[in-house]
Amino acid sequence: MALTYLSWSITSGHKVTDGEGDYRLDLSVEHDESEQTLVRMDSSVELRSPVVHDQAVPITFKVEQFGTYTVKLKADGVMIGQRTFSVLLDRPPEPK
Repeated sequence: MALTYLSWSITSGHKVTDGEGDYRLDLSVEHDESEQTLVRMDSSVELRSPVVHDQAVPITFKVEQFGTYTVKLKADGVMIGQRTFSVLLDRPPEPK
Protein backbone atom coordinates (compact mmCIF):
# COMPACT_ATOMS: atom_id res chain seq x y z
CA MET A 1 0.00 0.00 0.00
CA ALA A 2 1.45 3.37 -1.00
CA LEU A 3 1.02 6.72 0.69
CA THR A 4 -0.24 9.72 -1.25
CA TYR A 5 2.60 11.53 0.49
CA LEU A 6 3.46 13.17 3.78
CA SER A 7 5.64 16.24 4.06
CA TRP A 8 7.93 15.76 7.05
CA SER A 9 10.19 18.19 8.84
CA ILE A 10 12.78 16.82 11.25
CA THR A 11 15.89 18.18 12.90
CA SER A 12 19.03 16.08 12.76
CA GLY A 13 21.36 16.80 15.65
CA HIS A 14 24.90 15.54 15.32
CA LYS A 15 28.25 15.88 17.05
CA VAL A 16 31.57 15.33 15.35
CA THR A 17 34.41 14.54 17.77
CA ASP A 18 38.09 13.63 17.48
CA GLY A 19 38.46 15.38 14.14
CA GLU A 20 41.03 17.91 13.06
CA GLY A 21 41.20 19.57 9.67
CA ASP A 22 38.73 20.40 6.90
CA TYR A 23 35.86 18.00 6.20
CA ARG A 24 32.94 17.80 3.77
CA LEU A 25 29.83 16.63 5.63
CA ASP A 26 27.01 14.95 3.71
CA LEU A 27 23.63 14.45 5.40
CA SER A 28 20.98 12.36 3.65
CA VAL A 29 17.64 10.66 4.26
CA GLU A 30 17.11 7.37 2.41
CA HIS A 31 14.23 4.89 2.09
CA ASP A 32 15.92 1.58 2.90
CA GLU A 33 13.73 -0.81 0.91
CA SER A 34 13.86 1.13 -2.38
CA GLU A 35 17.31 2.70 -1.73
CA GLN A 36 15.81 6.03 -2.83
CA THR A 37 17.51 9.17 -1.52
CA LEU A 38 14.84 11.67 -0.45
CA VAL A 39 17.12 14.56 0.42
CA ARG A 40 20.87 15.20 0.47
CA MET A 41 22.61 18.20 1.96
CA ASP A 42 26.31 18.98 2.18
CA SER A 43 28.46 21.47 4.00
CA SER A 44 32.07 22.10 4.93
CA VAL A 45 33.44 22.28 8.44
CA GLU A 46 36.84 23.35 9.79
CA LEU A 47 38.02 21.63 12.96
CA ARG A 48 41.20 23.29 14.17
CA SER A 49 41.67 21.04 17.20
CA PRO A 50 40.04 17.77 18.31
CA VAL A 51 36.99 19.52 19.69
CA VAL A 52 33.31 18.77 19.42
CA HIS A 53 31.46 20.17 16.40
CA ASP A 54 27.81 20.26 17.47
CA GLN A 55 25.11 21.15 14.94
CA ALA A 56 21.34 20.83 14.48
CA VAL A 57 20.14 20.72 10.86
CA PRO A 58 16.46 21.13 9.88
CA ILE A 59 15.41 18.79 7.04
CA THR A 60 12.12 18.78 5.10
CA PHE A 61 11.26 15.93 2.73
CA LYS A 62 8.35 13.95 1.26
CA VAL A 63 7.52 10.46 2.51
CA GLU A 64 5.66 8.49 -0.17
CA GLN A 65 6.16 4.90 1.05
CA PHE A 66 5.80 2.91 4.23
CA GLY A 67 8.96 1.28 5.53
CA THR A 68 12.28 2.08 7.15
CA TYR A 69 14.20 5.29 6.55
CA THR A 70 17.78 6.10 7.54
CA VAL A 71 19.32 9.50 8.23
CA LYS A 72 23.02 9.18 7.30
CA LEU A 73 25.94 11.47 8.09
CA LYS A 74 29.20 11.10 6.16
CA ALA A 75 32.48 12.98 6.52
CA ASP A 76 34.58 12.98 3.34
CA GLY A 77 32.51 10.04 2.06
CA VAL A 78 32.98 7.90 5.20
CA MET A 79 29.88 7.00 7.26
CA ILE A 80 30.25 8.48 10.75
CA GLY A 81 26.66 8.24 12.00
CA GLN A 82 23.19 7.02 11.16
CA ARG A 83 19.74 6.69 12.71
CA THR A 84 16.68 4.86 11.43
CA PHE A 85 12.96 5.46 11.79
CA SER A 86 9.93 3.63 10.43
CA VAL A 87 6.71 4.75 8.80
CA LEU A 88 4.00 2.19 9.59
CA LEU A 89 0.37 1.75 8.63
CA ASP A 90 -1.70 2.01 11.80
CA ARG A 91 -4.70 -0.29 11.37
CA PRO A 92 -7.59 -0.47 13.82
CA PRO A 93 -7.86 -3.81 15.67
CA GLU A 94 -10.01 -6.42 14.02
CA PRO A 95 -13.30 -7.19 15.81
CA LYS A 96 -13.37 -10.46 17.74
